[in-house]
Order: sequence, then C-alpha cells, then structure tokens
Amino acid sequence: MFKLFSRKNLERIKYVWGSGRIWGGSQVQHWLEHPLVQERINLKVSGTARLNRLDEFIGPSRFQWTDAQIQTMNEQLQQLPKHLRRLISDQSKFKERIVRKTVAYMAAADPSEAVRSLEIVPLLAQYFRILEVKGYGGAILHELLYDIAGNFCEEHTGSLDYLRRLFETEDQLTASQKIRDDFAVIIVRSREA
Repeated sequence: MFKLFSRKNLERIKYVWGSGRIWGGSQVQHWLEHPLVQERINLKVSGTARLNRLDEFIGPSRFQWTDAQIQTMNEQLQQLPKHLRRLISDQSKFKERIVRKTVAYMAAADPSEAVRSLEIVPLLAQYFRILEVKGYGGAILHELLYDIAGNFCEEHTGSLDYLRRLFETEDQLTASQKIRDDFAVIIVRSREA
C-alpha cells in the first residue's frame, strides 16, 4: 500500500517515530546529520537495539567521477558496437563519450542528487556502530550504462556477452582496488546497544 507524504525540509522537522527507525531503504545522502541525530535519540529513548539497513550510493559526491573512472568508462564504451550505444531516450543518437558533469550542472539538474554521498559512511560512523559495509559495484557501470542499458537484452544477439564482460571488468578493477564500490548496503546499530 502506498502512502502520500508531504515534501518538507528534513533538516528542520522534528522526528517522532518512537520506533527508532528512520529508513529502511536508500537515499540517506540527501539528508544527513539532523535525521541521524534524531534517530540516535529515538533509539536511546526507546531502548531499541534495532539494526538499520541502508542501501546507498556512496561514490563521488555530485557524481564527480575520478579521472580513472572516466577513463575506464570511455575505454569500455568504445569497445561496444554502435548499436549497443544507441540512447534509449533518443533512438537517433548514440553515446559517444562520457564526461564529468560540473557541480553547477548537477546542482541545477537535481539539487538533492548525491549531494554528500562520499560523506555517508564517515557520518554514520559518528552516530552509529557500523556492523558491515558490503559494496556491490557501480563505479564504472552506473554511468557507463546510463541511457543504454536497455540495449543489452536477448533480442540483441551477443549483447549479454558484452554486458558480462563489462561486469567482469568492473569486478576485476574493484578486486584490484583500482576503483572502489560506489554502491553499498550498510548495517548499523545504535552505539548504546
């Protein structure tokens, strides 16, 4: 069942959940300290030892990809046949190159997108006990496959082989620590628990 919510500045509202749970999913990078403090207070008052799970983008803030990421994305993009680089949003265009968008562009396009994503894990550590951070990639594929992912399907012969190679490349670069995971599931618990 879906509930309607109102749009509010989460840095200013007072939380009264009592259950000690402010999230069950993702997108905490859009609002950090205030809700974390409130959640910590709720957990302490309720005596709850609840585990909280976050599924977050923890990569570069405002998608300011590293030079290594941009270079690898472009190398991988150029290895794809043209028909796999056709844009889903505009079938008459092709993805030719990936560039780092400016912070100003990102702020204008979506002021809440990945604002402080790189700060999530350190901030969580200030307010909670981090039990586990389990990364699951995205440092290359997130931007590389943007607007072309729909081309990788059984209808396009050989496309799934290309997709598997892209995943293998990202996995190898992550394992060798040349890049780090941009997405992670994070399990935290109250420091008092």
